[in-house]
Amino acid sequence: MKTNLNDLNISRYPVIGKGGFGTIHWDQKEGCVIKVTRNPVHCGQTKDEYEMQSVAFESYADNLPSNLKRYVKVLRPSKFVEYSSTSAKTRYCQFSMPRIFPFPGDNLIVQAYLGMPTWNSRSDTKDEKRGLYLGWEEIVNLLRPYRVDLQEMVFVLGRMYAILFFEARLNIADVEIVLGFLKNKVNPSFFIIDFNQVRKNSRKWRSKLDQHVRNLIDEPYVPYLTPGWKFWKEGFLFQSLSLGKYEDAEKVLVSFEDEYHHEPPLPLTF
Repeated sequence: MKTNLNDLNISRYPVIGKGGFGTIHWDQKEGCVIKVTRNPVHCGQTKDEYEMQSVAFESYADNLPSNLKRYVKVLRPSKFVEYSSTSAKTRYCQFSMPRIFPFPGDNLIVQAYLGMPTWNSRSDTKDEKRGLYLGWEEIVNLLRPYRVDLQEMVFVLGRMYAILFFEARLNIADVEIVLGFLKNKVNPSFFIIDFNQVRKNSRKWRSKLDQHVRNLIDEPYVPYLTPGWKFWKEGFLFQSLSLGKYEDAEKVLVSFEDEYHHEPPLPLTF
């Protein structure tokens, strides 16, 4: 869908997230956020992200049992729009999705660095508003007041990675795991977000297994070297077995452990 920039007037919606990709705006009336790419070079990438997130959501909806969706979520994207600015003679892209709300007392979504035993940093500046980065120990403490089982959440997260990798056939490159709430704000969930680097796996994915594994460990969202690894791995294998991909899953995990060389991943620094 193409329209004119003036028809959208995106500036009327407050900015709640900001980074190299562009901005995330809060449309309170519709109850959704709008992700806007302001660099026209990235407009095609935004369309790809919308399509890959749509594939991920469909696999999530069809394959993860309903009683487990309270632990891990993939947001359904909608309303992809490509629009132009007559004054700048360029184009921009955007799409909408449900909002993830932060924990009470903070304005930032938690980036779940499950692979770091301990970590605590913030990205909240004039130019960037990416999130609150917390390691395993900090997440354990954050969740104490809530009636949630972190081990079960991580087990389901492992299942969801297997669904995305083997059922949706996505390379899940550079996805982020965040922790927050939907609008009911009852109990927190993990959300799998940021599909802008994700692409469909080729039929020859096994020949590029090392690269697929590297995609998993570029940032420490997978809980290797923390107490969560046991549960994530069990969830990944359990779901892979139900999909008839157990042997492939074992190869992924062996390659994963070899790639780490028993060293923790390097987190982003701000």
